[in-house]
Amino acid sequence: MSDRLIMKGSKKMVLEQMEQLSLFEDVEWVFQSLELWAEVFPEDETFIRKRSDHSENGYMLPGFDYYINMKKSFLIFLAWLLDTNLTAGGIELLLTLLGVTDGTILKICEYNGEKCIAKELPHQKKKRATKRILQGMKGECCNNQYECRYRLEGKCLCGEEETKEILERFAERGIVKKFGSYYQYQI
Repeated sequence: MSDRLIMKGSKKMVLEQMEQLSLFEDVEWVFQSLELWAEVFPEDETFIRKRSDHSENGYMLPGFDYYINMKKSFLIFLAWLLDTNLTAGGIELLLTLLGVTDGTILKICEYNGEKCIAKELPHQKKKRATKRILQGMKGECCNNQYECRYRLEGKCLCGEEETKEILERFAERGIVKKFGSYYQYQI
């Protein structure tokens, strides 16, 4: 199996090919991101959009054909950087690229506030957190793009007790290690 992805055809055809890879939950978003960022890709990663008008019912209709030739690792890394939701297959490939090969995949629940806390952990001083990790946000939701039960009209209702429960769940799963009242990020 090749380490490169080569896809070509109309947008619809390319999207179907991307769906068959089963790496991303939202292939349309990944495709749009590729198109947007194509100019800054490394030289050996290709995304070409070429005008291709076609005739339908006697009318000339404008259209485009696409050609994509890039390493799977580059595509997965790009999707990760753009914070798209990867499927389990995409996550496995990403973890392998990052050198994590023990087969452990942890599910972080967006709705229960876990994804928000997980995203803030690496940015903490010495990668340590307490139940007050969200206090610096002053009640504002720091990740409005997430579907979270603690968000109400742009405000974060995740208090210290809820945050502590999330950190405790992370400790149980080995994401953080508990030292007294603080939690050390382990990854």
